[in-house]
Amino acid sequence: MMLLVMDDEQKDAAEALNADSPLYKVEGRIIDNENSELFGKWIIPARVLDSPEYSVFHELLSTYPIIDLNPKDIFAPPEDDEP
Repeated sequence: MMLLVMDDEQKDAAEALNADSPLYKVEGRIIDNENSELFGKWIIPARVLDSPEYSVFHELLSTYPIIDLNPKDIFAPPEDDEP
């Protein structure tokens, strides 16, 4: 999965542009797998860069690194609710 990787400040800057986009929003998702070297970073799908609907975000997001990441490697496994 191709993802834009951001720190807290970059994520906040991207989400601040939501005010300029009435229909299409971006929302960062945190990398919560403690075993990942990217733990604590934020991601947004890179496909937003190819979508004209997200054009208000293109200039900013195009400066962020794009990395091919496996969701199993960056997200903590679901907690087992069974005893």
